Amino acid sequence: KSIVPVDTRSHKAEFTDIDFPSKDGFHIKPHVEVTYRVMESKAPELFVTLSDDGKLPLGDRTPQEIDKNPVLQKVMLPLIRGYARIEGSKIAARDFISQSAAAAAPDANPREVLQQKLMSKVVPACEELGVVVEAITIGQSEKDADLEALATQIADREQARVEREKNAS
Repeated sequence: KSIVPVDTRSHKAEFTDIDFPSKDGFHIKPHVEVTYRVMESKAPELFVTLSDDGKLPLGDRTPQEIDKNPVLQKVMLPLIRGYARIEGSKIAARDFISQSAAAAAPDANPREVLQQKLMSKVVPACEELGVVVEAITIGQSEKDADLEALATQIADREQARVEREKNAS
């Protein structure tokens, strides 16, 4: 018999490989940051389920550590990636990158909506397996050429609207 310690402190990991098609056909690649910890009561079960060589590496500081972390690779990443694709494909890219939509209706900010939906889906599934998800944060997406062009069009349209309102009064 041997005792193997399992780290139950909070960890923070950033996923840069989450991507999904938007409702209007653009490719969205947001930065997703997750804060999680292993449940103390389910640590032995999680260890037996996920360890391959008698260790449960929970490193998350470098991409190499994230690639070797079975909690992230086998539990969280598949859930987050799947639900982000399902829920993210319901959001138009123009809403996801436009700041005017968020300013007009703060409770309808698409990133916050996606974040809340991920929390409602991922948290219960992870808790069943012994992982507590404390937070999921959706950051600004990486912009490719198509999204840059869309952002420019949105900014130009907003500027034209402001000018039109200014000239009308």
